[in-house]
Amino acid sequence: DGRFRIEALALAAGSNVFHVRVTSADGDRSRRATAGVRRASAPAAPAGLQAAAVGHVVDLTWNANTESDLLGYRVQRNGGYVQADDVADGLVASSDACCDAAYVVDGDTATAWDLAATFEPLAQNGDTDPALEIALGNLQIVSALDLDWSDAETATGNVDVYARSEYGDWLRLTQLRRTSAAAYTLTLPQAYRSDRLRLVVRAPDAAGGYAQLRLAEVRVRTWHLQSATALQQTVLDGTHGYRVAAVNTAAQQSAWSAPADVGIGDTTPPDAVVLSGALQDATATLTWTASNAADVARYVLTRNGVPIAEVAAAGERRHVDANLALGSHAYEVVAYDAFDNASLPSNRVNLTVSGSGPGVPTALTVVAPPQGRSLALGWSAGAGSAPVRYLLRRAAAADGPYSEIATPAATSFSDAPLVDGTRYYYTVEAVDVAGNRSGASAPVSGVPRDLQPPAPPLLTYPVAGDGRLHVTDDNSLVCGRAEPGSVVQVQRDGSVSATATAAALAGYTDYPANNTYLYSWLQIAADGWHLLDNGSVLRVVDLRSGQQETVASGTSLAQWSAQGLTAYYLQDGQIRARPAGRNPETLPLQAEEIRNFAVSADESRVLLLGRYAAGTAPAADGLWWLHRDGSDAGAVGGF
Repeated sequence: DGRFRIEALALAAGSNVFHVRVTSADGDRSRRATAGVRRASAPAAPAGLQAAAVGHVVDLTWNANTESDLLGYRVQRNGGYVQADDVADGLVASSDACCDAAYVVDGDTATAWDLAATFEPLAQNGDTDPALEIALGNLQIVSALDLDWSDAETATGNVDVYARSEYGDWLRLTQLRRTSAAAYTLTLPQAYRSDRLRLVVRAPDAAGGYAQLRLAEVRVRTWHLQSATALQQTVLDGTHGYRVAAVNTAAQQSAWSAPADVGIGDTTPPDAVVLSGALQDATATLTWTASNAADVARYVLTRNGVPIAEVAAAGERRHVDANLALGSHAYEVVAYDAFDNASLPSNRVNLTVSGSGPGVPTALTVVAPPQGRSLALGWSAGAGSAPVRYLLRRAAAADGPYSEIATPAATSFSDAPLVDGTRYYYTVEAVDVAGNRSGASAPVSGVPRDLQPPAPPLLTYPVAGDGRLHVTDDNSLVCGRAEPGSVVQVQRDGSVSATATAAALAGYTDYPANNTYLYSWLQIAADGWHLLDNGSVLRVVDLRSGQQETVASGTSLAQWSAQGLTAYYLQDGQIRARPAGRNPETLPLQAEEIRNFAVSADESRVLLLGRYAAGTAPAADGLWWLHRDGSDAGAVGGF
């Protein structure tokens, strides 16, 4: 059938490129095919990790790795990364499929990449499906992508993610199937280092066909690496365990270093408790004694080493673990104080469930990724017959009601989009090839939280491009865009002068038509509140108060300054500038005829289309670039 196989080709350290040609029986030789493979070894685990504390400030140091291809280090505290993934900036998006691909990286969810296309059936993974390429600007280790669609109706739950390798080919990193939602996160199974990504948008329905989609924003999350071999962090009371790993240019992470623990303030753990348990059919009832420690805050019950319940110190020290899988289950309880100092485990209670059929899935865990708005679920198959799929259910309370959200074949699932700060409860049930069900696992909950620092806010007013902005008022609006719901500090000359909260949702205000508004021609100022109404007379309208101010009559070509509240207009053949609340100024441009004009962002120059005399030269028609005072005239082009 034309297939061939060459085994055991030796690989050199670093880059390996293989070329293959085919020669026919007549001696004709094909063009060559190329495949690239990089052979690399993960770095050694960093050595010499030390943690020292002064007050609540922890100083970490470790020995530098010696590998020549080292990129940096990642640090964990108590199992979580000290530095969360970065959100890549400076992205450039492009596509051969229709329009406005750049909108997906402009930071504005109100704009979108519009996709009106006929998609191939999902199973074909068609080459003609629309693709979006995102240039990262430089090589970065990509860990996840956030996709925001305009709404659920214009979204597809079927996306393939590729990265460009160092050899120029495209490698598929992951694919999403049947997870249609207005927003979701694609977490890569393995982080990959690249400078360009490719998203292939697949059909919303398995059968393919015509669809209209709108992808509003794509955010690329990358590993945060630090090059220094020292780190400082401010922490709360308790015992803090640190470890560090090294990362090389192939995005390979070393094993974790030996841990370094440091105690801050209260490091005394609560006393251990005594656990008891009883089994009725496939339901275990666990109870335990109270810890004698005065500052105990909560208890965590584990089954086979995996937490299954958390009980506040003031709550009932009892948990019912229903729908257990076949086999033996080992239970322990650990007490924690307010600073997460952990007691020794309680005595172990072993309970064994006997029976047949697919066992209830075990070790259901819910982890909140640092980017927020999602929860990562994982579990293990129970004893008994092998499951072919699972029924994953979600609820807003531990006692339900539960609704089915997915039927994955794998033992993991990413649930998105979710609301940060809201607790979600999950159960999972196994189904074997004969359709036998195991029963649902015990509920496990999680709370999505946004632990990523927000991206820098975008200032939209007042700004003047690369020039200096000159204003006449003693106060100004400051406007911009930031992460929805975030608190923004406005600093002036290094000091905080005001704070504001970025809107969580887009807001709209209607301003009813008024008989005194002519609305024959309107232009809104950069502050978003003032209008120029150029009807029979030129008026300024304040939308907040409805107040109107007549500027002049017999005007034309009225326009706002780019970043201010100065109205420019043509009257009696001359350009006039009128700052808000002040008398107009006539610009001394001495043009014989003005057909159109525009004012630079810093209001220092005027671009004039018309008839003008430069110096001693005779007047001529052309496009003129003038200082505001009419000096240094230069012709831009004639007509």
